[in-house]
Amino acid sequence: MEPGFSAVDHLKSLTLIPNLEVRIASIPESSKGHIPFARVVHSKYMTVDGNLLWLGTSNWSEDYFADSRNVELILRDPSLAAQGDRIFDRLWNSPFASRLDPTKTYVPRVRD
Repeated sequence: MEPGFSAVDHLKSLTLIPNLEVRIASIPESSKGHIPFARVVHSKYMTVDGNLLWLGTSNWSEDYFADSRNVELILRDPSLAAQGDRIFDRLWNSPFASRLDPTKTYVPRVRD
C-alpha cells in the first residue's frame, strides 16, 4: 500500500464504481467494557458461484500473501458455500453494517 493511503481510502475509492456497494461493520463495545481481540469481524472466506467456499487463515493484504505461512482450503461443496453466504448476509444486513461514506473520516479503534 502506498504511504499515506490507508485501507479505508482504498475502500472509499470503490464507492465510486457504479453498481458497487461497500459497507463497513462496527461492533459496539461490550457493556462490561473493552475485551481484547473480541467483538471484531475477522472472517477470512469467500464463496464463488454458489459452489465453492475458500476458507483461510490469511488476512487479505499483500504482506500476508507474500510473507506469511497460512492455510487455505478450497471446498467444492454447494451446501458449505451456501452456509458462507448466509453468514455474510446476516452481517451485511445487520444493524452493525452501514454503507461506507466516502466523505466521512473513520477513526480506528485502539488495538491491543
